[in-house]
Parts: sequence; C-alpha cells; structure tokens
Amino acid sequence: MDQYRFRPQLSEMEGRITPAVTADVGPAIQRQLDTTAEVQWLYQNLNTVGVFNATSTLATVMPSVYQQSNIDTGILQAFYNQIQTIAETTPATLGYLAPFLAQTQVAIESAQANAAYAGFLALYTGDTTQALNPTQTITFALTTPVTFSSTPIALTATGGGSGNPVTFSVVSGPATISGSQLTTTGVGTVVVQADEAGGGPYTAAPPVQQTLVVNQASQTIAFTLPSSTVDLGVSPIDLSSAATGGASGNPVTYSVVSGPGTISGNTLTVNGTGSIVVEADQAGNTNYAAATPVQQTLTVQASGTLLPQTITFSLSSPVTTAASPITLSATGGASAEPVTFSVVSGPATVSGNQLTLTGTGSVVVEADQAGDGTTYAAATPVQQTLVVNPAPAIVSSIPTVPTSSPAVTLADGTRYNDVQVGSGTAVAAGAQVTVYYTGWLASNGTEFDSNVTAGVESGNPKTTQFTLTTGSGGVIQGFIDGIVGMQPGGIRDIYMPAANAYGSTGSGSSIPPNSDLVFEVQLVSSP
Repeated sequence: MDQYRFRPQLSEMEGRITPAVTADVGPAIQRQLDTTAEVQWLYQNLNTVGVFNATSTLATVMPSVYQQSNIDTGILQAFYNQIQTIAETTPATLGYLAPFLAQTQVAIESAQANAAYAGFLALYTGDTTQALNPTQTITFALTTPVTFSSTPIALTATGGGSGNPVTFSVVSGPATISGSQLTTTGVGTVVVQADEAGGGPYTAAPPVQQTLVVNQASQTIAFTLPSSTVDLGVSPIDLSSAATGGASGNPVTYSVVSGPGTISGNTLTVNGTGSIVVEADQAGNTNYAAATPVQQTLTVQASGTLLPQTITFSLSSPVTTAASPITLSATGGASAEPVTFSVVSGPATVSGNQLTLTGTGSVVVEADQAGDGTTYAAATPVQQTLVVNPAPAIVSSIPTVPTSSPAVTLADGTRYNDVQVGSGTAVAAGAQVTVYYTGWLASNGTEFDSNVTAGVESGNPKTTQFTLTTGSGGVIQGFIDGIVGMQPGGIRDIYMPAANAYGSTGSGSSIPPNSDLVFEVQLVSSP
C-alpha cells in the first residue's frame, strides 16, 4: 500500500498534534489487529502524527483490517477518548474532529465496529451524509378495531438512536391525545401519527401513521320487577325505577309481550290472572348500539277481589215497525263471556241477538255480561230505549173499501176502513196532523196524487210528509172527514163520492169532473 498517499493530509496537522496522546491507543489497536503490513503502517502513523491524522489513515486501511477482525468497543472507547482529548487541548481542530467524535460514539453505543468503519469511510471519501445524518426508524402499531369508550388507550412506540421521545398526534377522526393517552370521542376512523425529532447525528425519523377503527359500543339493561308475584286486583305497578340502561342516555321503555296486562308509560296495569311477560328496551345512538331487550315475568294469582268489566251498547232510535227484526250488538269486558240481550218492556221480543218488534211505542232493551267467577265480576247491565213508530203503508194497487161492516159510512156518504189501528191520541176536528197518503180515481184506479216516494211498494220508507189542520179548509171535505178519529200509526182506506171531493169541476187534467176518489192515509202524528 502506498503509505505516502496521504502524506499531504497527514502533514497538515503534524505540528499541531502532540504524539504523546497516542501512547495508549496505539498499543491497544496494535494488540487488537493482526500484524499485517497495513497494520504496521497504521501503527507507525499513529505514533508519528497522532490520532488525528491516524483517523484519516484508518479510513484507508480499515477495509483490509476489517476483513481479518473486528475492533471491540474497548478499542473504540479509547479511540474516542483520544480524539476528545485532542479537541479539548487543540480547540482549532474541533470543527474537524466533531464528526469523528459523534460517529465513534455511535459505534460504541451499537457495539459494532463496522458502523465506525462506515462512518470513517464516508468522511474520508467526502460523503458526510451517512456519517453526520444517520437515519432512525419508528416502530408503531395499533390494535384495531376497538369499541367506543371513554377509557384512554395507552400508545407505545420505539424510536431510533437519537434518544428523543416518540410523540403522538391525531391526524383525523374522533379522538384526542394527551401525551401517550388516546381518548376516542366518537365512532369512526381515527388516524394517529408517531413522530421522533432528530438529535446528535440523527435526522428526524419519518412519521408513521396507523389507522384505528372505532365501532359502536354495546349497552346493557338491568331490569327487575318490583315483585315476581302479585294478587289479582293489585294497584297499577310503577316501573320507573325497575330498570337502568346503558350510556346512550336514552330512556328505558316497557311493553307487555304477553299476558293479561297493559302498559302506559312506566305504569303496568294488571287485567287478569296468569303470567305477564314485560319487556324493557333501550334505543341506541351514534356511539352506542341498541341494548339487548330484557324480559321479566310477573305471576298474577287469584284473590278475593274480582276485576270489573264494562259493556258498550247502543241503539239507533227511532225506528219503524218495518225495521224488524233488528240485529243487536255490544262489546263486553275481558272475561270472554258473551253479552246477552233481553226486553225489559215494550212491544218486542229477543231471540239471541235478534230483536223483533211487535208493535209501536217504546221498547227497553238490556245488555248483560256474566263474570267468570275467578277474575272478572259480572258487568253492570246497560239499558237502551228504542222508539218504534208505525211502518209506512205499502200500497201496490187501489185499496178495496168494503161497503159492509167493518166499513164505516159517514152521513155525507164518505166511507172508510181501518187497515191498521194506531195508538195514542185520536184526531179531533180542528187538529193539526201529519200524514202520508196516496189517491186514486175510483173509476179506473189511476193514481193522481201521492206524497209517497217511488219504491214504497217495495218496502222503502216514505220521505215526504203532509201536514194539515182538519176543518180549516184547503183540503177536500171527504179527506178531512175520513181522518177524524185516527190514532198515530193507523192506516185507513177512505172512499169519498165526488160531492165530497172535487165535484162537478174536477181538478186539473188528472181528476175529471164528478170523479169519486179513493185515498189510503197513514197518520204519522197528532196532538
């Protein structure tokens, strides 16, 4: 090897380095290394120009030396101490010696002679990046996913050789960091970054990011009924403090899954004996899932107190006899016993739920429901009153007016026959009455007037009524005479000669002169 190749560089500092500083390091290095020609040359230079110049020479001869053996940390420490002594005694050399001090310290700490070799070689060849700015690496990982929680997560990471602490920050997502404690503030994806600053010969470590998935947390309901067994007739049960829910803050709600009970808000009402299954629920929110429902069973046993039940029953009134039979309906209580019907008074009969009218007037109908003997008492009876009016006349042809009994012939020749006798106050002369009527020509049965709507012959009720005052004029005399003595609901066929009708003049085109007339009249009301 050309031992004079570095002479200009070696001679540069010969006058400024005291050879005495090599007294310790020279023999130490020689003892460590093989006695090759290169090592001998290195040893000579160490003794001749001192450790400073030997450092530069070491960069040249180290490849051959390193192939034979490594330099242990003791030699490196001695080497470091000698360079530090030179720097302290000869301040002018500090700028050049500082990189050697730093790189030797790295080698000592890592206990790797090849690190020192790499640094020295880089300095000698002019590539100072490796020697002056070694890189460092962060090792950082997160366990994911996690569930939302207010409990902090301890973050850990290892950094490089600078010895600076690894710091953490939240890049994005619902979380905060205090020191190395990560606290999630919601559900979603959190990106956490680890950083380490540079120091000494080390540059800052490249940041490392990790992604943490935060899922909804679960919540639990604790639910216990105030009592597992109660007697029938117990007061409504307050459930407001029977359950506690999870951290979502949503209220716990209750419902009856099965059994004889109802719930309104937090109040459970017992409606019978048996088992009532009550469920507690709690809804979730952004950070918490809905709680798993919890069910509890309440046993209701029979006692001396029977529960009441109520009947709902009504009738549409008034009706006419034509409405018969009428189907009765009512709803009862929870005993499941049927609602039954009976006639308390009035012209009607009941078979099952069929009410048959047998006349006009007021009918009182009663609805009853029995108790079951164990849970429910009999319902209080409910009565309804039905007013029954006469059915309207149903006329299909001109009525036949008999000339013999029971037909009645008045003095003026008007005759009538009661088809149906009504009830109540009889019509007197001068009274105001309301009637339905139909009139025909007696000669051929042609209908000339009626206040009965079309279809009455098929059983439809009349919709138009005619009100008159007997004896006041405005109505033919035979009509007035014929209705005197009728009672409400009665139907009468009246035959009147032309002289008691429209006489020799007739009436319009529908009633020719000297026409005998026939009327069928139903009395609706009278005073």
